[in-house]
Amino acid sequence: MSKFLHCLPILTVIICSFTRCTKKTSTIIIYRDTTVVEYKDTTFDNQTYLDFLDIGTNTTSTTPVIAGELPLFDRSKYQGLDSILFVCSGYNYSPSGGNGSFVAELYDVTDDLVIGGSAITISAPAPTTAQYTPYYLSANILDSIPAKPIDLEILIASSSSTNNAVSGNAFLLLSR
Repeated sequence: MSKFLHCLPILTVIICSFTRCTKKTSTIIIYRDTTVVEYKDTTFDNQTYLDFLDIGTNTTSTTPVIAGELPLFDRSKYQGLDSILFVCSGYNYSPSGGNGSFVAELYDVTDDLVIGGSAITISAPAPTTAQYTPYYLSANILDSIPAKPIDLEILIASSSSTNNAVSGNAFLLLSR
């Protein structure tokens, strides 16, 4: 019994030290539209990204070809917009080692016209295995897009038939 009483102060210190430990947790709530309630970056509060479908064209055509689409886009559904930017990634390569470029631009299929100010010239070389392709931005095309439902397509054209124009991801960036 005396051995037990001798160890009692040590056990008390060990037990007391564990009772002072608290586990801190934080809760992050994510809704279906991916709005983060806690710890969100407020710089993205007023931005919406709309991805294009069927992207990733590789062409040597100097005549525009379809490189993506966004069906039934209606800018009137987004109230209070300050800007709409067309954003696209991509690169060029030439088997002969030459330099080239390509132009990506938006085409309104519904009204059969190119969206003014949407042209992006991309002259980035092919990335190495450890690099990502950068994104390129158009001018503000808010006033060039009609306020009604339209079908949009991305058209790309290579600068020469010996240059491979490779489009990557593309989206519209809507800002308020």
